[in-house]
Amino acid sequence: MMLRRLSTSLRRPQPTTSRGLATTTTTTTTTTNNSSNSSNDSSFDTVIMGGGAVGASVAYQLSLLAPHMKIAVIERDNTYRICSSMLSAASIRQQFSVPENIKMSSFGIKFIKDLVKQTNNEIQFHEIGYLFLGSAQGRRILLENNRTQHESGATWIKLLERPELASRFPWLNLDGIDIGSYGLENEGYFDPWAYVNILKRGAIERGVKFINGEVYSGRLSPVAKGSVSSFELSSVRIRNYSPSPSSSSSSSSSPSSPSSSPSQEEVKGKWFVNASGAWAGMLLDRIIEDSGLSNKSTIARLPVVPRKRCIFTVHCALPSSSSLIPPPPISPLTIDPSGVYFRPEGKGERYICGVSPPEHQDPDCLNDSVLDSPDHHLFEETIWPVLASRVPAFEALKVKSSWAGFYDHNKLDQVR
Repeated sequence: MMLRRLSTSLRRPQPTTSRGLATTTTTTTTTTNNSSNSSNDSSFDTVIMGGGAVGASVAYQLSLLAPHMKIAVIERDNTYRICSSMLSAASIRQQFSVPENIKMSSFGIKFIKDLVKQTNNEIQFHEIGYLFLGSAQGRRILLENNRTQHESGATWIKLLERPELASRFPWLNLDGIDIGSYGLENEGYFDPWAYVNILKRGAIERGVKFINGEVYSGRLSPVAKGSVSSFELSSVRIRNYSPSPSSSSSSSSSPSSPSSSPSQEEVKGKWFVNASGAWAGMLLDRIIEDSGLSNKSTIARLPVVPRKRCIFTVHCALPSSSSLIPPPPISPLTIDPSGVYFRPEGKGERYICGVSPPEHQDPDCLNDSVLDSPDHHLFEETIWPVLASRVPAFEALKVKSSWAGFYDHNKLDQVR
């Protein structure tokens, strides 16, 4: 989201060596703590607030498009311990119902495939596709979506009737399923740590400066004399940041706590990009509330809030005598009509799975500490029963690990 006039535009533990590249070394050695910046180095053409996948990507793409532009990225936690990008399922699809999303994701997959070629698949991209399952009641929606997807250029998304679903995916129980929507290519998952690391490394090589700090206020001024609803952001103030204590984090992976008088600094810019994801709304609120303006209520707020999402890693431990078929490692990310999803996680009958809670059990999250405790009742009461019914082999599932991350929930999208 670009902030000049206040307006808008545009989750997992660190992997082991088997999962791929971790970013600790690169982020530690290339990120500048705000306390060491000189005043002469605090003015930029573009300031990006948030250094996860979106912020790092914006910085990288801008450095390519405008190599002489002076760019800074402000990231509050350079360990990315609670970064939504790292705690997500790290997947890409084009199966959306809105043309803009489809076209943006089509650009994204081209970029990802270029990275795969340039880095010998350092991001470990697995092109497994997405499979949306639809009931008889949901058939019309999948048909309409498929038409929009094809009109937007995503012609590789195919509708499958029950006989073809049974032939392609013999491990599925098709009770209650009338149709499926399957991405034959350009959809899959990747290693988010390696992805962000590559983008950040490329941006730094092109002169982008990464600053470790938290934006807590900004300098706002009316666009025109007497304006009461349109303001320009000319600078932000940042300070050291320490995330909420977590029993699951070691001291070596957490930034140091701020001192009693934490260092603070003003960072100036011509353009500001709000790439703080789930925190985007709260960041804008903080800037407005700390601005000292008397007419704060006239400024439109950003209806984006953090919502908690939980992911479970499971193992399908079938006895050798079983005749049931577990989904192979090349199985698509499969979404049941209930919203429960799963996908393979490497080899060895391991998978990840999850579901969005019902609205009445999905509150806005006001602090980071809620991520310390994944909601295991979701697996026991909702996810496992659905998966065991949809994939008979999943009756033998056992949870091996779990984590929680933030999802940036746009309340405006929910208005019907």
